[in-house]
Amino acid sequence: MTEFQIYGPLSIPYDKNVKERTLLIDKFWFKHKNFFYNIGCYIYALTMTKTCSSGSKYSKKIEIKQNHIPYYIGSTTKCFGYECFSNINLKYFNDLLRQYSRYNPSIFFILPNEYENKSISTEIDEIRIEIDELKNFLFQSGRIVNYTFYDLNSNKLPDWSLKGLINNTKRKVKNNIEIKTFKKMMGLNVT
Repeated sequence: MTEFQIYGPLSIPYDKNVKERTLLIDKFWFKHKNFFYNIGCYIYALTMTKTCSSGSKYSKKIEIKQNHIPYYIGSTTKCFGYECFSNINLKYFNDLLRQYSRYNPSIFFILPNEYENKSISTEIDEIRIEIDELKNFLFQSGRIVNYTFYDLNSNKLPDWSLKGLINNTKRKVKNNIEIKTFKKMMGLNVT
């Protein structure tokens, strides 16, 4: 069994001076070069930062809340540096940035812990199979939070859905007691 480690959210720099925002990939890899040659899953997310203040006018408590919304998932078979910011992915994410101008781009990396220690190709192939399984699971989980969560390599959604929970492409379903209980039981609570 492969154990995976989550890294993120990592902020992706973008050109703020241009009306049509574009990602600055070279700056990102300069700052996060330790992820360049790794394999695993990656999730593009849009991040909205809210600043809340509370208390009296003399003693204010300022709290910064971040809300991350997943929009795209991918996996790599060679390395993040060559695959996660490919031309197709960049076009998709730059278009997304133009649509949601109040959000900032970020990315999460999910890496297998044992990948660096493996040298035998059969073990690496097993890890790649597990990466695909993890990607499918994360894709289903991401659809709970955002029904427009996307995977460019497999546009096809499963033919089944759980009303109010998974693969609801229509409007959100009101959370009733059964759905809340089921989410808690299965560990699907999203906080």
